[in-house]
Amino acid sequence: MRDSVRLAVLIAALVLLLVSWAALTAANTHSSQQTVSVAKAGAVHGAAKGSGAANTCELCQKPITAENEATLENPADGSVHHYACIECALISARDYFNGDVTVRTKSARRGAKIGWTRHQGKWQVSPASAVVMSLPEKSSNCQQDHLAFKDAVEFSSYAKTHANAAGHRTFAASQVNAILQAGKQPAPKEATCPVMHHAVHPNAQTEWTVYKGKTYYFCCAGCKPKFTSNPVGYLSGKIKPPTNTAGMKGGACGSHGDKGCGGNDTGCAGESGPAKTPVAKHGKAQSA
Repeated sequence: MRDSVRLAVLIAALVLLLVSWAALTAANTHSSQQTVSVAKAGAVHGAAKGSGAANTCELCQKPITAENEATLENPADGSVHHYACIECALISARDYFNGDVTVRTKSARRGAKIGWTRHQGKWQVSPASAVVMSLPEKSSNCQQDHLAFKDAVEFSSYAKTHANAAGHRTFAASQVNAILQAGKQPAPKEATCPVMHHAVHPNAQTEWTVYKGKTYYFCCAGCKPKFTSNPVGYLSGKIKPPTNTAGMKGGACGSHGDKGCGGNDTGCAGESGPAKTPVAKHGKAQSA
């Protein structure tokens, strides 16, 4: 009788051990799968962290040089993105990334490290004395139009020996919006909103972004985040503008910043509420 009890206890212990081992194995397998998923998610936009420097700017599609390269680090997925100049990196941070990011480049004069960190929507720059020369991009070489320096003294020294900088002003590196506005390409007299397909007459208040080297203008503020959340869908025609425009602010949002919504309609493109903030998607083509 005692032997039977002992045998039963031994069998029960063995079964419990096997069950525990199976549960532990399953947990480890699930953890590994999650790790793989996270790694893939980090590589969706541009170059994944640790993959080395890229040869082509993710935004403007122009060649990247070591002297002028700017990078953007996205802590949300651990990815690092590469750009031909500081203008492209800051446009990407503004239009294609949520939350906190870090942008880095080097001084055009002596190669000193300059960094921008956006935390809870506010930019901090290191060193705080850094300045940026941002000119309207008129040539194919954007790297000569957008340059960073550790301070105004360094820029003055650079301007004495570089004709492209002579006579131009700089912005404090923390003035991100002013830098981007000063450095964008000259606007055409008329463009077409890629979301609503309306004519747009760009002015200083018109919303705009860059995708694969081309600047796009929007008929109201609500259209821009829709486009940046899925540019491939809109440019391919897979996402159509709404046919029912009843109830929209500014009528059918066809005023292109001239009347009606005046470029401030967050209810455009058929939605009554503010548009959602986009997630970075310009580095790799996304399906609609």
